[in-house]
Amino acid sequence: MLNIDQCIITLTRNCNLRCSFCYARRTGYTANETIESDDVKKIIDFCNDAKVKFVVFSGGEPTMYPELKEIIKYVKSREHKMLATIATNGILLSDYDYCKELIENGLDYIDVSLKGKNEDECLEVVGQECFAKQLEAIHNISRFSTEFTCSMVLTCSNIDGFCEAIEAAHKNGARQFSFTFPLDNEESEFKNVEYLKHNNPYILIEKFISQIDELNRITKGEWWVEYTFPICVYTEKHLEAFKGKLAAPCQIYKGNGATFDTGMNLLPCSMFIDNKIGKFGVDFSTYEELEKYVKYDPYKSTIARLSRMPSSDCNDCEHLEACHGGCPVFWKNCSYDSLQEFKKNYSAF
Repeated sequence: MLNIDQCIITLTRNCNLRCSFCYARRTGYTANETIESDDVKKIIDFCNDAKVKFVVFSGGEPTMYPELKEIIKYVKSREHKMLATIATNGILLSDYDYCKELIENGLDYIDVSLKGKNEDECLEVVGQECFAKQLEAIHNISRFSTEFTCSMVLTCSNIDGFCEAIEAAHKNGARQFSFTFPLDNEESEFKNVEYLKHNNPYILIEKFISQIDELNRITKGEWWVEYTFPICVYTEKHLEAFKGKLAAPCQIYKGNGATFDTGMNLLPCSMFIDNKIGKFGVDFSTYEELEKYVKYDPYKSTIARLSRMPSSDCNDCEHLEACHGGCPVFWKNCSYDSLQEFKKNYSAF
């Protein structure tokens, strides 16, 4: 039996930033690639029947969706009490009146994705100066009781000074923070050890760990690292530093989420934008119909493929329940054996 706790609805592929690490950059940020508000409401009705807890509006940039206020209000009008949330860069929330309007119409939770520690760094990472607007947005949100998190994708361009960005956000009212290391869902010209040399996870991990004391000082320990790398990437020293701070596996393994793109296609998760495993209104329209649909292909075979362990070693790993083999995206350009080879020698690279 399905137990959908969270439903992610992609409202638009349009975005006012061009993040170098964006998982959806292949979509081309097309302004007219949006979902009709009536179709969003059909999915919200589906969520109501499924007794979903969180309805997450994403993009692109969801605050650029003209009917965002309307559909937030619609979520709150349903019989089953659901939480309306958005994942946003926050730029448009620097407008206090717009921020207030969304919250007063029922927005329950906001994830603001920070980009860098100053305007120059933001310009390098996302192609636009947005630092001041993000801080203004955080300040605006903090004036209400709405819960929010500041998240940050840590790259080689912004990790050296990420605590400065966190401290600025904290001074403007942010109190909890999450971090993600970038995952490349594109096919790389490099594979296995060569890929890991060019995308060395240990550079990011060790630079992060070197700043944990400062991060704890700023946040009083209110931070965590989202599910990114498999636990076998980390050394024992790393795991000790991250103890109690690594988030649980994603919906592909837990089977507790549903993700829809702007065409109402069901996706395994937001990272797999090309893996359409069903279409709302065609393959299923109700929660009961989805429960039957998931027993067949392409849903069944796709989820089985993506959730397959990268190695038989995983079955005997003490971290299996916490890891489940790591995010499937991680294994797109490298194998388990190449990771083990790289891990033994990474200090030489």
